[in-house]
Amino acid sequence: MPFNLKILRSLIFIACINMIVFCSCSDMIEYSPYDANVKTSVFNTVRAENISLVAFDEDTLKFAVFSDSHNDYDKLSEIINKINLQKGLQFVVCCGDVTKAGLSQEYIWYLDAVEHCKYPIFTVIGNHDYRSNGYVIFNKVFGQPNMSFIVGRYKFVMFDDIIWENNNKSPKYEWLKEEMADSAYKHIVLAHIPPWSDQMEGLNKLVFDQIVTPQNTILCIYGHDHSFLDKKVNGIHSIVSGCVKDKSCFVVSIVHDKAIIEQLN
Repeated sequence: MPFNLKILRSLIFIACINMIVFCSCSDMIEYSPYDANVKTSVFNTVRAENISLVAFDEDTLKFAVFSDSHNDYDKLSEIINKINLQKGLQFVVCCGDVTKAGLSQEYIWYLDAVEHCKYPIFTVIGNHDYRSNGYVIFNKVFGQPNMSFIVGRYKFVMFDDIIWENNNKSPKYEWLKEEMADSAYKHIVLAHIPPWSDQMEGLNKLVFDQIVTPQNTILCIYGHDHSFLDKKVNGIHSIVSGCVKDKSCFVVSIVHDKAIIEQLN
């Protein structure tokens, strides 16, 4: 076989391999970190729709929690499979950082991983979800990050407490104060960053602790720290979720305004 023919066949083989790799992994290419042209029709977990899907039994308020999937979407799929085996759940909460860099493709991967969950999912915004054009995408997909929903006699308050990635702006404490002032309900606060952790230290922690008190709150749930924690802080039962990388997930059962935690990992 002539030498030049060997080279030609080698080049053709390499070209074919490259074509197969790029065609099979085309969704791994993000052309711009500022792309926010996401078709919301591909997402089936828009929170406004999820509220109406919550089935509630006055005696059994029960929901699952996970956080900080970042790019571990295969492990996230495993967690969703585990959640689907749980009986009697009303919904699922993700405490933020569903992306690593706030890219539109990462949001798509997140939704692809959770789309087979048989329970409605409510997603809190994380600091990584602010990166690139992530905040714009989050709003487009999930709506405003500050929102609340009511299940029975409990009000769940989802609070955006991101500061550094939000150009060092203060969180919307006036909004939080107004939500927490509703005495008709017991409050459960869902946020990404614990008030004692990095971004929320100092004045922000002081303001948060003045608004979220043992008088109006029975439970706070956070993410961000990548390590499970269950303790009382400022007189309030507070939980920090572990991360998806460690396959951390837990179920919260509310019985007579007390939270019972069952880890699933």
